Amino acid sequence: MLTRIPGFRVGHATDVKGCTGCTVILCPEGTVGGVDVRGSAAGTRNFDALSPLHLVPHVHAVLLAAENTTLAVVATNARLSKVQATKMAQMGQHGLIRTIAPVHTTLDGDLVIGLATGPAEGGMEAELNAVGLAAADAVAEAIIRAVRNAASLGGLPAWADLQP
Repeated sequence: MLTRIPGFRVGHATDVKGCTGCTVILCPEGTVGGVDVRGSAAGTRNFDALSPLHLVPHVHAVLLAAENTTLAVVATNARLSKVQATKMAQMGQHGLIRTIAPVHTTLDGDLVIGLATGPAEGGMEAELNAVGLAAADAVAEAIIRAVRNAASLGGLPAWADLQP
């Protein structure tokens, strides 16, 4: 869970009647971020700042509010650059691939945000492949946990409602 990384604060509100909600993630000072968006129907705003091509050095907060899309945030206490945080987000997409079918279609706007608070313990740079593989595992585990714990909404049954 995101809050296991020291310094992150998360808040969420759900509008049950409207079948929507939003989540706000407040980041510790100095957090670096990257994003990977897949599918052809992403309704993203202001994610350009997370691009390694932009000069914005840090992320202060992330607001997630969506309909008909999968949003994931992975975080690490490793020291990563914006390019590396973006690669961690790209590798985190494998968690969606492992657990959602179909995924990344023309009707999807699946995205993964990668956040790095660094420096890692001792100030050493993390091995990017290890961080990315852990991100994919974390995303897959989060999706499975979310499906198992979800409640019915908007007339659609939850997974738990379909179990004998």
